[in-house]
Amino acid sequence: MTCSTEKKPPTSAWLKADKKRTAMNEGRFKIVSDDYTATIYTAENNLQQPVAIFYQGRQTKPKKVQAYLTEDQRDDAIKKFIDECKKQKSDSFFSNENIEIGQVFYTSWGYDQTNVEHYKVIGLIGKTMVEIVEIGTLKEHQDIDYGTCLPAVDNVIGKPIRRKVHRWKDKASIRMDYVRTAFFLEKDEEGNYLSKSWSSYR
Repeated sequence: MTCSTEKKPPTSAWLKADKKRTAMNEGRFKIVSDDYTATIYTAENNLQQPVAIFYQGRQTKPKKVQAYLTEDQRDDAIKKFIDECKKQKSDSFFSNENIEIGQVFYTSWGYDQTNVEHYKVIGLIGKTMVEIVEIGTLKEHQDIDYGTCLPAVDNVIGKPIRRKVHRWKDKASIRMDYVRTAFFLEKDEEGNYLSKSWSSYR
């Protein structure tokens, strides 16, 4: 049995995890938060005590398994767990209200070399999403394989893409993929963008 108030369809990754969890908890009552951040199965142990098995997000291993003296205690714990999971999700995103059209973000990544890319904000979507486009990077060589670089703001080289705004040290960041995160590129007192260091594998 499932108790759920769904507002939007879950992702395929969540459904895959949920299928595995359900198989492991066959016959138990399932509670799913409306944003899919929390899944709880309820049952009784050998002492006939109320038990709750807690999963967060797409976890397939319980975050905790807890027995309670009364069902009211278990219900309170379930509500608290759902609220905590929702808060963690909301805290991981960052409002786009302080982001302006035209602002530049940069990525800096690599193992044996440092790649720098620049992106310009061209739209604000909802409260936590931006539309960005990659722009060119002007490199200055300090040697054959390293130097500094600045954004070429008017040189659009990519197609518009949409990404969620995340929180990084109380500032906005944009997670491009599993490897790259774009950070806000600050300016100096004269309004010029600060340069970033790049390097290449010789």
